[in-house]
Amino acid sequence: DLIAIALSPHLRRRGLFLIHAFAAVPATATGAALIVGGIGAGKTTTGLALLAAGWRLLSNDSPILRAAEAGVEALSYPGLLAAYPDSFARFPATAHLAEAGRAGQGRPKITAPAEAVWPEVWAERAACAAIVFPQIEARTEHAIEPLPPPEALRRLLPHAVEQWDKAMLPAHLALLGELVRAAPAFRLRLGPDVSALPEVFARCLEPR
Repeated sequence: DLIAIALSPHLRRRGLFLIHAFAAVPATATGAALIVGGIGAGKTTTGLALLAAGWRLLSNDSPILRAAEAGVEALSYPGLLAAYPDSFARFPATAHLAEAGRAGQGRPKITAPAEAVWPEVWAERAACAAIVFPQIEARTEHAIEPLPPPEALRRLLPHAVEQWDKAMLPAHLALLGELVRAAPAFRLRLGPDVSALPEVFARCLEPR
């Protein structure tokens, strides 16, 4: 993370823009889903549900976006999976991480290499095909609602733009504008059944 922060101004000047998101792509498709949200929104748990269903990982926290011939492409950014024990406990492949985390002291979040859980999990790049903003709610089933591009852009800004880097704001905003035009956006109201999330995301990635 410290390397990403240090490099981000140099990356931006080469047309490469970091975004705070979980990014994954289905094993049988070429389009990636960006899962965007703040702390406690359910972003990581949602992403883990996709990996447990066989999706491939582009980034747990900081995929790199760049302009492509048609839309915006997400590039892989390596890093560790980081989640609370309760999130890891929801999936058989990561339950042992939850137990180790609960045994520790003073570390509410635990980290692990994704490839130690799913050896072939990493993908190199993929076109951005959907943007999903999760939020945890007291409900029995997941619900997903399309968002218009202006609202999607408004929600993206706090997770992408560095306001202090004023010289790069026009280029950064242009890229995000192209992203919301090319990739449909959705608000995902999360229920408790994590096993149903891959099917919900498959609908988001259906061609339109």
